[in-house]
Parts: sequence; structure tokens; C-alpha cells
Amino acid sequence: MSKHKPHVEDLEFESEEETAPTDKIKSLRQQLLAAQTEAKEYLDGWQRARADYANLQKSAAGDKLRLGKQAKQTLLLDLINLADTFELARSDETALAAVPPAWRQGFEHIHKDLLAILNRHGLTVIDPLGETFDPKQHEPLGTAPTTNPSQDHQIVKVLKKGYALEDEIIRPAQVTVATLSN
Repeated sequence: MSKHKPHVEDLEFESEEETAPTDKIKSLRQQLLAAQTEAKEYLDGWQRARADYANLQKSAAGDKLRLGKQAKQTLLLDLINLADTFELARSDETALAAVPPAWRQGFEHIHKDLLAILNRHGLTVIDPLGETFDPKQHEPLGTAPTTNPSQDHQIVKVLKKGYALEDEIIRPAQVTVATLSN
């Protein structure tokens, strides 16, 4: 070859490109790591927000059910008072005898329909006459002495029937309980 042109193989030189790719790769890896960390934070935040929203929906649904049950219970308690009035009127046999038979039949029909409505809405009557006293279902308003040991703590009179709504006592039966006297 010629004297003026050096052969390419004989030349040694350092290229900026040889050192720059490693720095660039390090920089890109750091950027990737930062982007992955940021993406994970966003994903975690999104998942927490999603879980919070699901919990809020469950809570709102529970609140809605509780409010509905409470409103139903309030209305049924008012209707129970009406049923008590019917029971009180039915217990006055002298007054009922003075009423024409057609009125009595109408009265009984309305009472029967009222009880059917209460039953249809999940209300059950607690009429504990002759049963053993249970403080979870009965409210003692008085006692009656008895000498018979088998009647001790038995209900001898129901002053007002009790009511349960879907297995929950909403009004205990008001009763008189027999107590053994010596």
C-alpha cells in the first residue's frame, strides 16, 4: 500500500460509541426500573381503590337492607297495635253479644285478614299460654301463686301476644307467670 494512507487495520482508536452504550444501557435500565416501580404503585393504588369501592357497595347494600328491615319492623309494630285492639275487642264478650251478627262476622273477617297480612310479611305470633317462661320471648308483668310444682314458672295468662319477625323477637309476649308458693 502507499506510504501516505495508513492501513485501517494498523490504526487504533477509541470510539465514543464503545463506552456510551454501557452508560446508555445503565440509564435505560434505571428508567425502566423507575417506570416499573411507578406502574406498580399505580396498580396498587388502583387495586386499593377497587377494593374500597367493592367494600362501599357491600356496606351500602347492607345499610339498605337494614333500613328496609327497620322500616318494615316499624310498620309491623303499628299493625301489631291494631291487632292488639282487635284482641281486646274480641275479649269483651258482653259488648260483642250486643253487636249484630253481620257486624261480628265483618269484624272477625277484618281481624283474620290483618293476621294474614302480618303472617305474609314474615311475622309470627307468640301465644305462650301454658308454656314455661322464657325471658327471651316473654315479658313478665305479674305473678300468680300456685301450689302445684309442675306449674312453677309456667305462663298462666297472656296479657298481650308476642311477635317475631323472621326469628327475631320484635315484641315479647306480656304474661303472668305462676310461682310456687310454700
